[in-house]
Amino acid sequence: MTPRDLLRYSTACPGTALLAALTIACSQEAPLAAEPAAARAVPAPRAAAVTERNVVVNGLAVSPTVLAALEASHRLQIADGNYWYDRTSGAAGPAGGPTLAFIAPGLDLGGPLAPDASAGNTGVFLNGRELPQYDLVALTRAVGFVQPGRYFLDANGNAGFEGGPPLINLIAASRQQTANGSGGDGWYSSTAQAGGGESGGTGYVMGKDASGNTWSASY
Repeated sequence: MTPRDLLRYSTACPGTALLAALTIACSQEAPLAAEPAAARAVPAPRAAAVTERNVVVNGLAVSPTVLAALEASHRLQIADGNYWYDRTSGAAGPAGGPTLAFIAPGLDLGGPLAPDASAGNTGVFLNGRELPQYDLVALTRAVGFVQPGRYFLDANGNAGFEGGPPLINLIAASRQQTANGSGGDGWYSSTAQAGGGESGGTGYVMGKDASGNTWSASY
């Protein structure tokens, strides 16, 4: 019962004592006989109500209890809404939208990350999610040219082709971009079907051979 409920209840039932947060029934009729104090039933305190929440992550609703525990243990504030979340990297954003934040990875939130979680159309997949133009532009500003393909990104910022070694660290590249006030140095040749980028003293090249197989190298 909220303070407003208590105020409304005491106004409707004058003379009734409201002790602690207990709900005590009020009657305008006089009792037939006084009951012994020991025989009177005292209502149990009402359990605290769980605040209704509407949070959907990767297509599944998250219960208020789980949300409260996550917010307390990870010091998060999750507003009601529909989101996608990448457990591997910690990236998150609105359903159908780009990356807006990086939170703790590995949280038990929602279902699996869908390829179309961001409604991407770039042909660049990061941890299974196809990037939208917004994410791809941000990525190319940091590392240069990014060839369409399937890539991984871990929680430490290491990125590369799925199943292959890390080619670049996006955290370091982003910091270098900020320090320089510009993006990474990137290039692409349609004739050679190859491209590359360099940032912070490290770089990579990648392309496709005559059979269509993807190759890459970092330095």
